[in-house]
Amino acid sequence: MRLLLITPFYSPGVGGSSRLLQDTVDFLVGKGHHVTVLTYGSKTNLKVRDFDSLQNYSIVRIEPSSGAGRSSLMMGVEAFRIIVREKIDRILCGVAYASAIIAYLVTRLLRVPFAVYSHGEDVTCVKGSRKKAVLLSRALRAATVVMTNSNFSLREVRALGVREEKSTWLPPGIDIAPYTGCKKEDVEDLRKRLQIPDGPLLLTVARLAPRKGQDTVIRSLPKIHKQFPDLHYLIVGGGDQAVLKALASETGVSDSVIFVDWVSDSDLPLLYHLCDIYVMVSRWDSETGEVEGFGMVYLEAGACEKPSIAGSAGGCGDAVENNVTGFVVDPESPEEVSEAVVKILSSSPLQQSMGKAGRERVERLFTKQTLLPRIERLLINSQPL
Repeated sequence: MRLLLITPFYSPGVGGSSRLLQDTVDFLVGKGHHVTVLTYGSKTNLKVRDFDSLQNYSIVRIEPSSGAGRSSLMMGVEAFRIIVREKIDRILCGVAYASAIIAYLVTRLLRVPFAVYSHGEDVTCVKGSRKKAVLLSRALRAATVVMTNSNFSLREVRALGVREEKSTWLPPGIDIAPYTGCKKEDVEDLRKRLQIPDGPLLLTVARLAPRKGQDTVIRSLPKIHKQFPDLHYLIVGGGDQAVLKALASETGVSDSVIFVDWVSDSDLPLLYHLCDIYVMVSRWDSETGEVEGFGMVYLEAGACEKPSIAGSAGGCGDAVENNVTGFVVDPESPEEVSEAVVKILSSSPLQQSMGKAGRERVERLFTKQTLLPRIERLLINSQPL
């Protein structure tokens, strides 16, 4: 199979979706398929150039443009060139909007079948524009198959008219091995390097975007501190810390909130082992229409036998089984967050049972060794409409 992946984001960019797409390409190349990646990115960025140079497949990057629709037009033109030049016989769109629309328009001329992997927010983001919704609906209905990361995302694509037999839930998976062999001394070394005090620790690993819900967790801390005064909250992720720091000061919990911009991939498993509860209470972003489609971070926490607290918006309920591997709460309610945290920390048997259930669920449902072959089968076997 000669495949073209069209996606707005790709490694070395951070985020679960970027990692999922890189895992998919690595797997397909390893199975003998010819893959070319078409994505955005600065060719002068040293980190990007170093990453691209180490891959055994071609990555074509388009410099993003500020003009309305210009970046998508440039992506479409380059996709046309690659398809003709490399005799591409399958296209995978790494997101729904706008990659599926680009593929739809290009393949109307070249008659190359395309599949789509949807992450949820790449569908909900068009709800404020009838024109975008109509275009995306046409594109998705023309795809050979639409794979979705959650049942929430599956409902969203079917609401746009995608037939049931042409859409399927295919959640992301992780390699569980790096999360299972962490040594206690390495975990404690990370605690010292990050200057994390002893005591209960909450953890969020996510960019500092309002919809990720770090503000709700900060607002929950005063009530939690009544029973666990030595609890700290570690926020790991890039972005502007000013608003969250101001909120922590206003709430009187500045000394309990720790910010870290970034940790290495090798330190990430240690980070989960360092915490007692992983918490990310994602919510809808009313301005952009974005929402958490799944949340691979919950799988990573589960692989480390840590319970999670997730927001009820979007597809997080697929990643966290409520009352089994953690709690799914109202992401706008600091009270529900604090109650969930206190309930877990007050019961060692509950904390341990949720952690073990999370690990078992990841092993049973969410390993990339099981899920990536399914993507390959769907790409090869799906037929054009």
